[in-house]
Parts: sequence; C-alpha cells; structure tokens
Amino acid sequence: MTPSKTLYLGTKNPGKLAEYRAGLAVPGWNFPAVEVEEPAEEGESFADIAEDKARYYATAEGGLTLAEDSGLVVPALFGLPGIFSARFADCALNMETGEVCAVNSSGRSRAEMDQANNARLLELMSDVPDEERKAYYLAHLAIAKPDGSILISRTFGFHGAIARKPRGNGGFGYDFIFAPEGFDGKMASELSTEEKNAVSHRGQGLAFLALWLDGFSG
Repeated sequence: MTPSKTLYLGTKNPGKLAEYRAGLAVPGWNFPAVEVEEPAEEGESFADIAEDKARYYATAEGGLTLAEDSGLVVPALFGLPGIFSARFADCALNMETGEVCAVNSSGRSRAEMDQANNARLLELMSDVPDEERKAYYLAHLAIAKPDGSILISRTFGFHGAIARKPRGNGGFGYDFIFAPEGFDGKMASELSTEEKNAVSHRGQGLAFLALWLDGFSG
C-alpha cells in the first residue's frame, strides 16, 4: 500500500529512529525524520520537553509530528540523571542535594556522550549497595499538529537496576548498564530487538501509538 499519511519523527538519534520505525509499522503511514535542528530543552519535566519539541517540529515541518523526551531515573541519586540523561556527563552537580547547577556542552559525539554518561553514573553509584540500585526509564511521547495543538501525550516506564559494569553490544544510551526486570541479569543491550521493544518504555509507547495511528482519521 502506498503511504497516504505522514507522521514526522522528531529525532535525529539513529537508535531512536530505528526503534520508532520498527514500532510504528502501520500500513498507510510514512515516517520521515525531521530536517530541522533540535530545539533547546527548557522544560522541567519529560512531558514539558516532549510537548515543546512536538510543537516546534510540527510547526517547522508543517505536518503531524511525534516527539519524545526520555531518560533514566535512579532514586538513589535523587532521581538523576532524569531529564539530563543525554548530557549527564556535561552536568555540574551538587550531589548533596541532587541539583544540576549547570550544563557545559563538551561537543562530544553521541557515541562518546553515551560512554561518558555511563561512566559517570557508574562512578557516582560505586558505593551504592545492590539492593539500592533500582532504576527505571521513562519515555513521554507526544504528537502535535502544525497549529501547535497536542493530539496525544503519554508516559511509559521500564523498570530494572543499574549494574556495576557495562556489558553488551546492542542498544544505546544507558542500555549497557541497565538490567531490566525479568531477564535474569541481562543488560538491555543484550536483548534482541524484539525482546526489548516488547517491554521497554519506548516500545510500550510505540505499540500504543501504532494502535492510535491505525484508527486515526485525520
């Protein structure tokens, strides 16, 4: 079937694009990546940032756009890295309060940032006992129209724990040190694409949106 509807995907992260397209394989829809540069993140929650990005991209592209804000939440670290997950290694922190005092961009590539973020999180958790290493991913997904109105806005979660060293070759972000519940200590980076998409925060969200898109009439 020739795609007749378009949903722009508000990211240039190749890992996220692959997961979006795998999870949103809805007949009759086309899923191009946005062309414009990513906006500055100024919200104070995953929902605020996702909705702001969806509006920005939808207005710029002139069509329905999906945007997301997601990250890893570690209760033992005051909920960090949270909304700063993608740039955690560049954050100046007050670890007595969990406050992010500043974010100083290092200009590292995405792969370099992933490695640096993982290393910093493991360093901060080096003395945290196993029973206190619980963590969870959150993903807030939003779809906006070009007029800036939000059609759908939902949060999805993925629970597990932080390992003591990275392992695995798949995934991205913190997948190399995140051991999801129910997989006998495997890292998210060691799951197959099908396994991960069935249970992850983003996979759950995309399954929900696929059903929504399938019934969308415009």
